[in-house]
Amino acid sequence: MYSTWIVSVLYYLRDVNALMQQNRVKAWAALITLASLVMTSFFSSVTLAVSTIQSSSWSSHSSSGIEKSARVNAGSHNPILEDSQQGDIQYVRLEGSELKIAHKYNADNDMWMIFDFAGANALYGMKEWRLSPNTKPGVSSDLDRSSVMLMPDISDWIGPYIVGADQHGNGKGQEFTGGNHNYDGSVNGSVTGRTLRYDIRVDGKKLKGKKIASAKRIKIQVVNRIQGFNTKEADGSGREILQEAITYVIEGGKVDVHVKVTPLEDITLYRYYGLQSVNGAWNQDIRYFAGNTEVAQHEASKYSDSGSKAAHPGVDQYWLRSAIQNGTTHNLLVSLDREYGLGRLDFLADDQPIAFTQEYGKSYFLQVYNKEAHLKRRHSIAWQGSYHFFST
Repeated sequence: MYSTWIVSVLYYLRDVNALMQQNRVKAWAALITLASLVMTSFFSSVTLAVSTIQSSSWSSHSSSGIEKSARVNAGSHNPILEDSQQGDIQYVRLEGSELKIAHKYNADNDMWMIFDFAGANALYGMKEWRLSPNTKPGVSSDLDRSSVMLMPDISDWIGPYIVGADQHGNGKGQEFTGGNHNYDGSVNGSVTGRTLRYDIRVDGKKLKGKKIASAKRIKIQVVNRIQGFNTKEADGSGREILQEAITYVIEGGKVDVHVKVTPLEDITLYRYYGLQSVNGAWNQDIRYFAGNTEVAQHEASKYSDSGSKAAHPGVDQYWLRSAIQNGTTHNLLVSLDREYGLGRLDFLADDQPIAFTQEYGKSYFLQVYNKEAHLKRRHSIAWQGSYHFFST
C-alpha cells in the first residue's frame, strides 16, 4: 500500500516540475493540493482508540473501552508546536494596554494573540485570537492589516475559585469569585477580583511604547487580587483574601502558564480548575490523554470527561480540534504538569474526573474538588501547564 502511494507522489511531483516551467501559479496550486493529499492520507492511516463515556452530571460518570497508545502531536510537522524555539520570529506591539503578538500560523495565515483587560472582572490576560492572511514564508511585521476573528473574548482561560475566608466571613454561600465571575453574575455586578499590576518583557527587555518589536520569547507577568465567596460585597467593598501571580511565556504557537496562589489570610479552597479553555474555535471533537495514551474521545459540543481519577489517574492533556475549514483544521492542545504543585491532584477526590468538558463550550482540568485545601496565610501553592495553538 505504501509503495503504491509513494510512486503516485513521485509521479505527481514530476508533473508539478513540468508545470513549474510553464506556469508557476498553477504549479504552486498543485503543490498545495499535494500537501493536502499527503495530510489527508496520513491522518486516514492513523487509528486512534475511542473510549465511550456515559455522562450526565459532571460529578457522576462511568467509562468503558480499551486504552491504546496514540500520537497526540498531530502537528509534528509544525516546528512551532514540536519545538517553539524553532518557529519563526514573532512580532509584538503594545498600544495602551492591548498587547498584540503575531506568529506564522500556517501557509496562508499569521495568528495574532491579543492580551488585554477582559471579562467581568477586567483581569489582564489572553483575550482574542485573530488570523491575518499571509502567504509568505515568514510572519509579517505589518500589524495594521486586515484580520478575521478566530476566537473572541467570551470567558476566562485561567479559572476562578470557590474559596472562603476561615474567619470573619459574611455568611454568604459558596460561589465562584475571580476569573470571569463578578458579584452576582450580571454584567454590572461588582467585581470580585482586580489586576494589581502587569509587566511585559520581550527577550528579557521591558516592552515600551507603540513600536513593533521582534522577539523569540515574550514573558507576561500578571498579579491579581481575589475576594472570597464569604467576603465579597454587592457594593464592591469585598475583602481580598488571596493573590494570584500568573506568568505567561509565549513562543510561537505555544503559551506556557505558571500560576502561584498566595493566601492573604487563612483560607479554604473548595473547588478550583485553574487550567481551562474556551472552545468556540475548536469545537468539533475532544480527546483526553494520559501521556500518549488516549483514554476517551467525544464531540466537543456535548458533556464529556476523562473518566474518574481512580480509573485514569495519569490524564494530563486534552486535544481539541475544529472541523475542516477551507482545508485547515484548527487545533488546541492543553497540558497540565502532573508532577508539579496542585497538578499532583492531592486535593481531587478519586471519584472525580481529572478533565471534563461542558456542553456550553468550555473544557477544564479539575485540580481541587471534594477534598478541601486548607491554606495558611502566605503559604503559597502553584501549578503549571501549557496551551498549543496549531493548524493541520
